[in-house]
Amino acid sequence: MMTERKATILGITRALRGKAFALWEGGSASFDKLDEYSDIDLIAFVEDGGVPEAVEALEASLDIDAKYELPAPTSHGYWQAWYRLKTDNPWLIVDMVIAERSQDWSFNEHEKHGDPKIIFDAEGIVRCDPMDPDDIEKIRTQKPADLWGELDLLHHLVDKELARGKYPDALTFYWGIVLRKLVGLLRVKHCPGRHEFGFRYVKTDLPPEAAERLERLMWVANPEELAQKKAEAVSWAEELFRT
Repeated sequence: MMTERKATILGITRALRGKAFALWEGGSASFDKLDEYSDIDLIAFVEDGGVPEAVEALEASLDIDAKYELPAPTSHGYWQAWYRLKTDNPWLIVDMVIAERSQDWSFNEHEKHGDPKIIFDAEGIVRCDPMDPDDIEKIRTQKPADLWGELDLLHHLVDKELARGKYPDALTFYWGIVLRKLVGLLRVKHCPGRHEFGFRYVKTDLPPEAAERLERLMWVANPEELAQKKAEAVSWAEELFRT
């Protein structure tokens, strides 16, 4: 029996044949980690000027409940929109990216984007290649100083706002500076190719012991606990930087 997910992808595939010259699935599928909560992450290549026609065909194939389209120009340069479908499954969201032929496709590093699940590719152009080892080495050798330098200089902002009695401000600096730089240092050590992913996927990207310790530091019950966990996080970050 065909699942609703597979039926949705099949409908999109049929709609985009003749409108796109390549279509593939990314996201969780590209890492073989699909589960019942996974979005449908699709990418299509079209000829220059072909985005409006492809979007029209795409939307005609979907029973749309709601849509959000990134305002143009997008940060990555490609057309992108999310669709919530009229279905009993609240997790079945379509995340669609459409790029034109003349655009440089920048999401092609294997470490970040996995193995594309190709649906059709008339010209054999879809691929994800491993990152250059020299680029990985630069991340390992140069990034820690940047991360620790900012954390070392600014972590006092948490203490200052706690002393002022401004718990929301202190918590904001704790998450925005201390934990963000800590997770960056952890990623440089354990998964440098994904050092920009922040808190996302830490349970699978980091060793279990590190992921569990980080998660414990993320949950803060009160100002007293914030002060204690902030001190532990800074100490851990310094240890990562110096070893």
